[in-house]
Amino acid sequence: MERIETDPEDASIVTTDLKLSRLGINVVPESIGALTVRGNLVLENNEIRTLPETIGNLTLEGFIFTNWDSNLTSNPHSEPHPNH
Repeated sequence: MERIETDPEDASIVTTDLKLSRLGINVVPESIGALTVRGNLVLENNEIRTLPETIGNLTLEGFIFTNWDSNLTSNPHSEPHPNH
């Protein structure tokens, strides 16, 4: 895992991308919603199937990246794709 850099005055603010790829993660903690990420949240190559409701409280200046062929089956804050 790459080093996570935080604001020296507020550790809940991640000042770069939050790269959590290839860590075998299968659950994203509820506490994710308390963070501010001044970049992207990278969750690729893990076993995550759902995201917690608190993901909607996450302050994110970038994007959430998962695998193209992701195991993700539920995102509580996404709208259904119009072709599905």
